[in-house]
Amino acid sequence: MSHPFVHPAAESLLQRVAHLFSSRKAFLRKDRHIVFVCGGPIQHGPPQGTATPSPHPPQSSQSIGQTSRAASLRSQFLDYADKQLINFRFFLAERASIDLLAHSEPQFLDLAAFELLISEIADCIVLFPESAGSIAELGFFSNSKDVRKKILLVNDQQYQGSESFINLGPVNLINTWSNFRPSIVLDFQSRTIDFSPVREKLTRLIRSSNRKAFVYKPVRQMNSFEKVSVVLELINIFQVVTLEHLLRILESAFEADEADHGPDEVPTIISFLIALQLIERKGDGEQYFVMGKNVESFIDFDNITIDDIKAEILLYYREHEPETLGSLSRLIR
Repeated sequence: MSHPFVHPAAESLLQRVAHLFSSRKAFLRKDRHIVFVCGGPIQHGPPQGTATPSPHPPQSSQSIGQTSRAASLRSQFLDYADKQLINFRFFLAERASIDLLAHSEPQFLDLAAFELLISEIADCIVLFPESAGSIAELGFFSNSKDVRKKILLVNDQQYQGSESFINLGPVNLINTWSNFRPSIVLDFQSRTIDFSPVREKLTRLIRSSNRKAFVYKPVRQMNSFEKVSVVLELINIFQVVTLEHLLRILESAFEADEADHGPDEVPTIISFLIALQLIERKGDGEQYFVMGKNVESFIDFDNITIDDIKAEILLYYREHEPETLGSLSRLIR
């Protein structure tokens, strides 16, 4: 496919898009609650509330993070949340990292930097310290003054009273600084797990607040949530785009260049949105991005209909990018 938006008519179109965001009628919605869930491995296990005990009784020397159930606490919580917390979007870092690695050039993935970006975007981090990886995340996140404010820690009651490094260090920091303090204590070995305390904290402390005006600025000055919101809205407006389209739009409409966002930032945002099921990959090579079904974007425009600019984009595709137009009619149902 030829490089997108090379025709001279593209520049005026992309400036119209920039004007849409700079019109002072764009607002970031604050009711799109994103929750990053950390814990044990996601696996197939018994239905929520029917944890299967191990054939071997727990030993007194059992190390932190080991459980006797087939499904991790994180798996069981996600099953519970699917029915009880339908107004939230729950995010698993491994789903985004799998997508990113599958659709990027072979590279070293800095998991710490990757998870830090995710934590900046999320409204809350629900953390079950039930595995070696999640205990490492507990220490890593608690060390960040900004991130630890977002942690809703769900601790195992059998370790609650111990004077361990974890309790005196990371857990104490979270219980001191988190907006979701104090941590919740559950019996990780129980046959039935009651996640209602987690639900109550999420629904009480994450409220739908007034929307916030979107202040137009170069992409280099945006925070992580603003970048994610803009990328999602661009996919909504253009309906079918490739990574090359997005980079060209950001360059023209938001003064972006590779030095601003780095070569991996936009692909990482794409993988984040895919893991949240906000967008989908389409096409034989999965090179196109479209909005997910029944998904609303993170940006509202007051007294502005985006249908007019969508019509302009379709006209541009028809006259100058027939391949993209053909993909749009084929991929958007």
